[in-house]
Amino acid sequence: MTAAEQHRQRFLADLLTDGMASVYDRRARVFEWAAPRPGDFNGRATKAELAARTERCRATASALRAKAVVLRRYGPPDFVQVEVAQVLGEVA
Repeated sequence: MTAAEQHRQRFLADLLTDGMASVYDRRARVFEWAAPRPGDFNGRATKAELAARTERCRATASALRAKAVVLRRYGPPDFVQVEVAQVLGEVA
């Protein structure tokens, strides 16, 4: 594999990783938005149930943000690089 091919493969893998991290950030914002807020209609849910729901939403958002940080810090998982190499091999 030439240096240019390696560079192209790494560049595409990095783009995919950044895209995946952005998706995780967006999903985290959705879970933060979905947490119960004062003034929302919550039916017959008790304060304890609302608190538990809020905690689940916040915990999920936190986990999604952590995944985005890991992707940005450590780069793409090994399988991403393998798949990029396979696709580039098919179109070459």
